[in-house]
Amino acid sequence: MIDPNKIENIGYTAVRRLRHQKFQRGLPFLIASKDLPKTEAYLEYPSGQIDIVSVKGRDFLIVRHLTNTEADTIRARHHLCKYASFGY
Repeated sequence: MIDPNKIENIGYTAVRRLRHQKFQRGLPFLIASKDLPKTEAYLEYPSGQIDIVSVKGRDFLIVRHLTNTEADTIRARHHLCKYASFGY
């Protein structure tokens, strides 16, 4: 039987790696969250800024910019470090 904690760690590692790759290419990283309505998500930029966006297909409409404190809270809630340049 596979250890559920091991599977969870594999998932976290994959997400962190994808986030790092996105930031290296200058692209934003989409963070889906149960805290938001189904049509909204967090969009994190390589600069560290996080916006709440409304998602419609491949289009994003910015709902609002988060403060630095709010952005730090979202990263902590989703087990993400503040800067993608930290090694994974």
